[in-house]
Amino acid sequence: MTTPEELLARLVDPDAQADAIRALRRRTDAADLLIAAMRSPALPFPRGAKPLIRALSRRKSVEGLHAAVLRFSPTDPYGFHPSDLAIGALAKLGEPGVARLLGYLIEPPIPEGLGEAHRDYRRDVLTMYTLSAIKGLGAQLAPALPRLLELRGMSLRNARMHVPQAIAGACDDPEVLIDCLRWAAADRYQPVRASGLHYLGPCGHPDAIPVLVNALEDHDDNVRISAMNALFTSGEAGVDGLITALADPSVRPRAHAAALVGRLAGERGRAPLEAVAAGDRSGKVRAAAQAALDRLSAADD
Repeated sequence: MTTPEELLARLVDPDAQADAIRALRRRTDAADLLIAAMRSPALPFPRGAKPLIRALSRRKSVEGLHAAVLRFSPTDPYGFHPSDLAIGALAKLGEPGVARLLGYLIEPPIPEGLGEAHRDYRRDVLTMYTLSAIKGLGAQLAPALPRLLELRGMSLRNARMHVPQAIAGACDDPEVLIDCLRWAAADRYQPVRASGLHYLGPCGHPDAIPVLVNALEDHDDNVRISAMNALFTSGEAGVDGLITALADPSVRPRAHAAALVGRLAGERGRAPLEAVAAGDRSGKVRAAAQAALDRLSAADD
């Protein structure tokens, strides 16, 4: 039988890893050996990490995946990708994995010996990966709400863009949600504005509709479309805003607005849609308005 020392030596050798991982299948010490290999200074990183992470994920080893996260290399522009893989695997392990990720969100693991710049970089990137993995977990994020509110101020914009969805799942207080909606709608980064309007816009607060209508003036098409979607989700209160959006300066948002008006506004939308179907300068928008009118007519039959 192969000794643990022999298997460990093969597990840290990328050319021998596949056979070594297969050899672990019937061993009771498999998880311990995988963790030891992940922690070994002899493991070439990141090349040797990904097969071990996949094996640890199959074994549902929270500690092993945590060891992979700790191997993050803040000086290698590609070295952090295995940490992303490990964090994504933790998110699929149910309560134990989610609990570990919530811990990362509150205090990302930072090995000793890093300079201040590397510590800050590591903290920001691991926070980004953690947010990306957990943002859709809904009410499970409630314990982390205070930290999520702090993360609105993150300088790393690709992390900040995940914050609105996470807050929307973690919080059911309309006063907190409207404050977050105002923050997101004013953010300088387009994906944050679009995400904030989409996830926080239908928060049920009476002040949300004016924020969404104001966002129809945003310079970015995707942000305006997100505002339209949130107005649609807001129901009757959003109808006037959607009718206003029929005059959007760009074709794609105008066509989108026409479709939403046809689905939500009922007879209130008929006259505005008829005007668009007859006179819009874009054939695509005219077609969308006519399809919306056909929907209204079908509903009347």
